[in-house]
Order: sequence, then C-alpha cells, then structure tokens
Amino acid sequence: MNRIKICCLTYRGQDQLVAAAVRELHDEEIEVVSVNGVLEEIVDKVQHEIINGAEILLAGGVNARTIKGRFALPVLEYKISDFDILFAVSEGFNKGKKPALVTYCDEMPEKLKKYLQAVGKDLMNIVYEDGG
Repeated sequence: MNRIKICCLTYRGQDQLVAAAVRELHDEEIEVVSVNGVLEEIVDKVQHEIINGAEILLAGGVNARTIKGRFALPVLEYKISDFDILFAVSEGFNKGKKPALVTYCDEMPEKLKKYLQAVGKDLMNIVYEDGG
C-alpha cells in the first residue's frame, strides 16, 4: 500500500487541531505530520520532513508565502475567508471583549472595515512584516 505523506505547517495551537482532524480521518493511505512554527523557523523543519518522505505541503498565510518556491513539492494553500474573520471578530464582541486582528503584510479586508463602520464597532488591526 502506498501512503501519501502530507506535511501540514501550523503555528500556535493549530497543530492540536490538525492532530484531532487526523484522528477522525481514518484513512490508511494518508499520513499527516505537523511542522509547528512561523516564517523562517519552519524551513529546516520542512526540509527534514521532505527528507523523511513528505510529498505535499499544506500551509496558509505567512507560512505558505515562506515556503512557496523553496521546495520542489506542491504547496496546497488554505485561505482564511472574510467570513472566518468576521465570525471570529463577532464572537469576541459578543463575549464583551475588544478583539484585534493581526495580519501579515496586508491590512484587514476593505469589506470588513466597511462592515465594522456600519455597525459602529472599532477593531484594531496590527500589521506585521517579519518575525523579528
């Protein structure tokens, strides 16, 4: 039986979410490993997984940008939608918190800015450009 090894790039608590999803997968033909980190700190870890048989890289956001073009493997990029952001922000407001949105290189989507203005909510957007 040929197994496909997928290397999923995660950060913070995402590796735990990936592990939980993999437990539910029940597919003998797929092996999923997680590499936890962000930006340049993941490159050596990804290289290690490629040496150990990874065939596909799965990443989002800054991690996808960091690894695209560095390795001769396909990169499946997942994207967080405007709806995902809106849902998370709304949950924060509903819990009486003052959420902030942290984004890499780009500001929050224009549609979200307009929506927040329309409903009278203020959301801080922290934009970062490197891991230093």
